[in-house]
Amino acid sequence: MPTREYLGLDHFALFRGYLEGLALEKLADQYLETGLDLRMAKTTLLWIKERILAGARRERDYSAARLLAIPPERIAAPVDGEGGAAPAATPTLEEFAEERDPHQFYSQRELISLFESEFPAGQVDRERARNERLRQKQVRALFRLQQLLAVKPQAHHHVAGWFHPAVADRLERAGLLTLADLLNFIEVRGRRWHTKVNKLGPVAAERIQKWLDDNAQTLGRVIDPRALTPRKAAAPTMLRQLQPQRTDIVPLEYLILPPALSGRAGSNRYAGEAGARLDANDDLAAIQAWLSTLQPVRGNTWLTYRGHAERFLLWALFERKRAFSDLSVEDVTEYREFLSNPQPATRWVAPPRRNAPRYSPNWRPFAGPASTTSVRHAMTVLSSLCRWLNAVKYLASNPFDAVKKPKHTRAAGQIDVGRSLTKRQWQILRDYLATLPPDDPAAVRKRFLVRFAYVTGTRLSELAAARAGDLKLERLGELGERWVLRVLGKGTKVRQIELPSAAVPLLEDYFEARGLGRLLAHQHPDEPIVGRLTVSEGELGATALAPAVAGAPGGGGYQPAPGLEAHRVAEILCSCFEGAADYIATVSPQDAARLREATPHWLRHTFGSHTLERGADLHTVRDLMGHANISTTSQYLHSEAARRARNQDQAFGEDDLA
Repeated sequence: MPTREYLGLDHFALFRGYLEGLALEKLADQYLETGLDLRMAKTTLLWIKERILAGARRERDYSAARLLAIPPERIAAPVDGEGGAAPAATPTLEEFAEERDPHQFYSQRELISLFESEFPAGQVDRERARNERLRQKQVRALFRLQQLLAVKPQAHHHVAGWFHPAVADRLERAGLLTLADLLNFIEVRGRRWHTKVNKLGPVAAERIQKWLDDNAQTLGRVIDPRALTPRKAAAPTMLRQLQPQRTDIVPLEYLILPPALSGRAGSNRYAGEAGARLDANDDLAAIQAWLSTLQPVRGNTWLTYRGHAERFLLWALFERKRAFSDLSVEDVTEYREFLSNPQPATRWVAPPRRNAPRYSPNWRPFAGPASTTSVRHAMTVLSSLCRWLNAVKYLASNPFDAVKKPKHTRAAGQIDVGRSLTKRQWQILRDYLATLPPDDPAAVRKRFLVRFAYVTGTRLSELAAARAGDLKLERLGELGERWVLRVLGKGTKVRQIELPSAAVPLLEDYFEARGLGRLLAHQHPDEPIVGRLTVSEGELGATALAPAVAGAPGGGGYQPAPGLEAHRVAEILCSCFEGAADYIATVSPQDAARLREATPHWLRHTFGSHTLERGADLHTVRDLMGHANISTTSQYLHSEAARRARNQDQAFGEDDLA
């Protein structure tokens, strides 16, 4: 485990409070990134003391080393009397003489003897004064050493030099070695950056952010506030205000076209105004008009198409230096090659695993090199865009018509069913989830979400959109009444998923854990099946109250919180895969590696594979998964291939091939 290296001003402030006898809990809450964790606070205090004493000896200030080695309880204020109460203040000899001997009847010696017999606490006062002088000497010695030993944080410093070893170890495991790495990571990942650091919670993350802000001057930068703005809590107009519009590689909503490349006089513009069906005067407005025709706006298809159009326009402006409506067949050919390797990567490609929010200055249009399938899809979408613009007489021609798409690397419609979990890996995932705290709301949600996704085979967007009102109780012949889930899938097609009997208690337990009662029929129809947690996690409006009137969904004025967005559901599932990988890493590195590769869609592939392996009918699985063609579903038939492989093993052993 890493060890600390630097003493900062916060460390000296905490040690001074310790010398003054202040409660360690309060000091830790104020000065340490570990907060109210008393165990970590004690180890940090011990480290601070050892480093200060070592520094004093190194500077040959042995007097300071002796002074600061004295624990505060050794020089606490002396007490006297019952219950440890401090004695009343002792008068001076002159005050005593004025009160007891106003006529000067006693001699000086007699007066002193009388004073000492009546006020033996004078000795206590002298001890108190001596201790106070000792404390002042400690403070002066500490201040002197602070000038010599205190280090100001620098961006290149290792995280282990500043944070508690346990915290630094978690940051290191996430690939965050320096304070600069940490700052960049927070700005790229946004306000929920801590979810990508194993065992680092939101409270610890907030304390780390505060420490970085407090030391922004010496670090040479502050965390961009745009990165910490919760997207769920901000209206689109507010998000647009977070970044100024400019002529640069930015999302469409922030883009200002270069005047010379606006497309107002593009060489591929439709000649003549007669018959024009579009009011757009420039390329950006024309693309936005096309996007407005796609329904539903901001649906999955809309977002995908916007991304393709956005990347193509930005490439034309800033890589090709041409207006969108100037692009030729040769330009389209160049773009096809560019998709396979967008360079320079620092300019075009987002960091691995996740892009920054669209309003962040770290946003990039590409996630990385595109596969052959992705290139084909991009060209299909862009061809559709140009065909539409040609139909409304904005473009004179569609340059994509003359450019061939790259050939498929696998047969059309084929899916990579290998990207699924084996039965062993699924069991590992279940075993890991069983180790999570039973009463922790986040853990309860993880256990439900993974199991429900697995047992329904739903797509990520379908899972996020599912509501209690989509659960219907239907009579299925001799089986009687059974619960089904109605899903709006691809192409706005509705399908029905008959839930296995074992899935019903799963739902009932989860709704009950959220304080909504067990009865599925009594849930508010708008209640998300996958619920939110707390405001502190950026999940506004936690559902913690059941409907007021049993049997009357939505009664009593109860309004459910909005559901999670698909990207948030994906984050939760990915964190489960990562946790399971860590859980099994030492026992089976191969399984751990596969689990780290897993994405939420793997659970859908796993559903298809496991359902068919257990003898389900091919047509049934097709309908449950919403495949348009049964040939797609048949790709999940691993059992026949596995049987043939076992027969081969039995037929040909090592001895046969030696």
